[in-house]
Amino acid sequence: MIEQVNVELVAWARFDTPNVEVAPDLLGRSHIFTFDGYEVEISLPSADRVAGLSGHRIETFSDDRVHIKSWRKQDGRAELLAVGVYDVDVKVSIPGTTLLPQEARTRQLCHDPYSEQQKEHLRKLAPDYSNLASNAFDLWIRTLRWKAGNYRIGLSDSGGTMTPEARTEMREKDTLHRFWAGALSINAYVPAPVKVEAWDMVAAALNVGVSPPHLLRSSV
Repeated sequence: MIEQVNVELVAWARFDTPNVEVAPDLLGRSHIFTFDGYEVEISLPSADRVAGLSGHRIETFSDDRVHIKSWRKQDGRAELLAVGVYDVDVKVSIPGTTLLPQEARTRQLCHDPYSEQQKEHLRKLAPDYSNLASNAFDLWIRTLRWKAGNYRIGLSDSGGTMTPEARTEMREKDTLHRFWAGALSINAYVPAPVKVEAWDMVAAALNVGVSPPHLLRSSV
């Protein structure tokens, strides 16, 4: 008989973050909040990725998750001023525990030890939590855009349709060991056309002198 263990799982996904720049001190930081009754953690890439950079290494630095946006020489040393972040990790805690084969804890994404019932359970978890992670990320990026006062955060330079992609994985909560990978999820966003009601509300706001929130103002 295959040994079974109860495992605390999280749904893990990585989302692209175009036009996100942060102070170097923020690398490795997270936001933890409750979304639809679930604990969500959204994390920036680790500060280790840019640790020890200096001189020529800064000018030629290349990484798949971060890039140097600006730096200066201070007292003969290179000081990072802004780091561009290509993506963030999103973790959604799954309530309770899931019974899984002990063998699966030692082998990444190996489905052989699972029973058909376990496979079916994990297949159902992946799309549900993929949608939850996507919605939590959407709330987070819109809140970041709002509080930073920068409407470009999270939006591609090309504009138009946004299609955030993510492959949600079931991972162990503490170790992030990978148990299951769902199908690639593409969440398309197509802006709705401006309707008559909205047009009339714009006219009313302009007529009474109501200003929009700061983040909606263009700097151009």
